[in-house]
This record gives sequence, C-alpha cells and structure tokens, in this order.
Amino acid sequence: QAALEEAFLKYVGTVKENGALVVGIDSPLAAQIAQQLQAERPDVQIVTAATRLDAHYRVSDGILHTPAAAYPLQLQQPGEYQQQNAAAAFAALDLAGFDLCEAAAALPSFKGVNRRFQLHGEAHGVIVLDDYAHHPTEVRAALRAARQRWPARRLVVLFQPHTYTRTAYLLDGFRTCFAEADAVYTVDTYAARAMTGAELTSEQLAQEITAPSAVYAGTVAESGQRAAADSEAGDLIITMGAGDIDAAGPLILQELNRRSSRP
Repeated sequence: QAALEEAFLKYVGTVKENGALVVGIDSPLAAQIAQQLQAERPDVQIVTAATRLDAHYRVSDGILHTPAAAYPLQLQQPGEYQQQNAAAAFAALDLAGFDLCEAAAALPSFKGVNRRFQLHGEAHGVIVLDDYAHHPTEVRAALRAARQRWPARRLVVLFQPHTYTRTAYLLDGFRTCFAEADAVYTVDTYAARAMTGAELTSEQLAQEITAPSAVYAGTVAESGQRAAADSEAGDLIITMGAGDIDAAGPLILQELNRRSSRP
C-alpha cells in the first residue's frame, strides 16, 4: 500500500501551478493524499466530491449539491461508486466552466462505458454481465452494486486475476472482497509478464478466498462451461477482470441456449 500511496502522491503532484485537484474524499486514503499535496503545494485548489461526507460536490438521495445550486441526477448505472464518480465528474465540469444544468439533463442518456456492468445478455432466466473490476476495491464496489440492482438473484462471479504479481500483493483484499457473491470461480490468470517465484496463481487464489469458498475453474472457455453447467434460473453471472474474461460471457449464453435445446 505504501508504494501505491507514493505513486498517487507523485501523480497528483504533477498538477500545474495554481491548478485544481478534484478529490473523492469518501476514500480516506485519497483525502489523506490531498492533504499532503495541499501542505506541499498551497497553490493547488483542492475541490472535494463525496456521497457520504460533507463536500463541495455531494450526491445524496438523487440530488447533486454544489456550492452554488442543487441538481437532480438520474443515473442509469447502479452502485454508490457511480454516484461518487458523478460527483467528481460534475466538480470537474464546473471547474472547467460547463453548464451543470445542461450536464444534469444529459446524464440520463449516459448508459455507461464498455466493460463496466456491460450486459452480455439473458438466457433462460440467467443474466450475464461483464465488468472490468480487477482489484479488491473495484470488486467489492461492483458486487455491492449488483446486490443493489438484483437483490433476489444468486450472484455468481467468474474472476480472472490480472498478473501473478498483483494477485500476490493484493491478496489480503482478495480474501474477502467477494463476500457479496454466492459463488466464485477463479479463472486462469491474465499474465502480462512471466512468473519469477513470488507470485500467486489463480488456483492458489481460489484456496485463499474465504468468503464465499471459491473454486478454480481453469481457462476462460472452461470456466464459462462450468458456470453455465452449474447455473440455475434466477442467477446473475458476472465475468470480472481486466484481461480477456469478457469472452466467457457469449460462451455462457451459447451453452445455456444449447442446453435448453437438447431433447
């Protein structure tokens, strides 16, 4: 974590002289980094955004509160993190001189971005989504959003770790970040570099996840077949990771349709 803090502090230190930095202070670490920057760079204007705390730009109960006015917000995507993103985005728009009234009116037409809660389809009562979440904070937030949107569905996750090294140094978070899920399958690691000996494989990760118990399911194709075979009507299956796990979604739907067509 120290290395991540140092990297973010170095990054925000690149703000130009007399510039501004929008900070999502619902994250204690982000707030801390902003305080450090303010101490080192008093010329930088710190602008805060949040959903839980008092901030310059705060989203609460579907309303964006700003220093000058309040605006109703209609978000297509579920999850508190999307509201936090909206608060930060509107802060940046305001600083850049855009009309927030027009921005708020346009927001309902924003359907999200590729690989963020992206719907692959539905077959025989099973919904299949894809999400780019690949570190514990993102995973936890995405699963909470899924629970918020589909509280009655059994939540199944196919998780593809992104690099062996990242899996190892984020292991503490990975052990518990899947707690909202009912079933977790780990998929072969998307490896951007070779192993050197200190890393963790997907099979090892499955053994480390404590809530719920996870199962190693092999390749992207094998994991898709396994999830489809184990699925039940009413399930929500999320393929999750920053690699090529999104290819499993169409395979799951194909297998579900093939299974239902058998005599």
